Amino acid sequence: MEHESSQRQLKRINESIVLHAIRQKAPISRAALASYTGLSPQTLTNVVRRFLVDGFLVESGTEESGGRGRSRVRLELYADGAYAIGFCMERDSLSMGLVDLKGRVLDYKCESIEVMESPQQTMKRMTAYASSILQGDGYAPIRSRIIGIGVGTPGPIDYDKGEVVSPPNYEAWARIPIRSFLHEELGCPVVIDNSSTVAAIGEHWAGRWGTDSFLYCYWGMGIGGGLIAADKVYRGQSGNAIELGHIVVESRGRACQCGGQGCLEAYASIPALLREASAYGEFRDFGQLLKAAEPGTVLREILDRAAEYMAQAMVTAINLLDVDFIVLGGDHVHLAAEIFLPVMKRRIAEQPLRAKVAAARVGVSSLKQEAGVIGAASLVFHELLLGQ
Repeated sequence: MEHESSQRQLKRINESIVLHAIRQKAPISRAALASYTGLSPQTLTNVVRRFLVDGFLVESGTEESGGRGRSRVRLELYADGAYAIGFCMERDSLSMGLVDLKGRVLDYKCESIEVMESPQQTMKRMTAYASSILQGDGYAPIRSRIIGIGVGTPGPIDYDKGEVVSPPNYEAWARIPIRSFLHEELGCPVVIDNSSTVAAIGEHWAGRWGTDSFLYCYWGMGIGGGLIAADKVYRGQSGNAIELGHIVVESRGRACQCGGQGCLEAYASIPALLREASAYGEFRDFGQLLKAAEPGTVLREILDRAAEYMAQAMVTAINLLDVDFIVLGGDHVHLAAEIFLPVMKRRIAEQPLRAKVAAARVGVSSLKQEAGVIGAASLVFHELLLGQ
């Protein structure tokens, strides 16, 4: 049994390598795929054959071999080979969507989450949306190829049990078995992960950055993170790694909702900034605060300090993780980018130890909330397509 388990694990690893290589390099020939992955011809043949039979790959034209041999057939993911429904919860919103195997969003919806909304109400919204896809007429032709549901939730989570475990600012979400609830209601396989990790997976699956390793920093109502290292998701021992919002930026500083003091989230998240700015006026949202924060005003000083705190935390993360690329994401991040980005780039260029070896870069995501939906769906593809 132990040998069988090892063989299954090796098969899953090989399939993951091939899937990610094709996703990144497609269209690609078998010969180029073998060179890129380093897998043996027999292993590669077995994996490609399985994906072709299952309808996840398609042969798409040919390329010249460069010699006297036959033209090489190219491979790419078959977008219609599989679909998944993705959900991503943030503190103020729930994004929902239907995604194909190439990471394209076919259907998308985003709704506000009220402060007093119960877990049951939020999960019923999820089941209502999924039911409209799974049972409605609009997607009937592809229904049989919707292979599962992915959910990104605020952490901490119990990854193995599929539970949400008392996230800060979610008082009612104490050991909520979201995976089993959705599975029982909808009859589909369900996978869950931390919402920031899910967004990082979405950025990776969309493949817009051309790198297999990066740190994702979610900024908005909370601050979180996800790490992609050599095409693999790093989750840590409990599935709750990369909590960037709880890096301490002020020793013995402000109380944080996590129970600690001086956390980045207590100084640089949207709620923290609105609280600090409330001493100088009433601001309904961050956009209104940003508009009022003219250079030279006390409001602009608040935002500039937040940018410095963000930069300080990113420098710490770079020194710990040795990453050379940071993606700044979240639905609200485009509002803050013009203030945060120059400060982060300057501090990152100046301070990390590894800057003496190679400079780290920072980019702003264009996916916004869609990153979470794409990531939740691609989590399904990764968990349920491989090693079947």
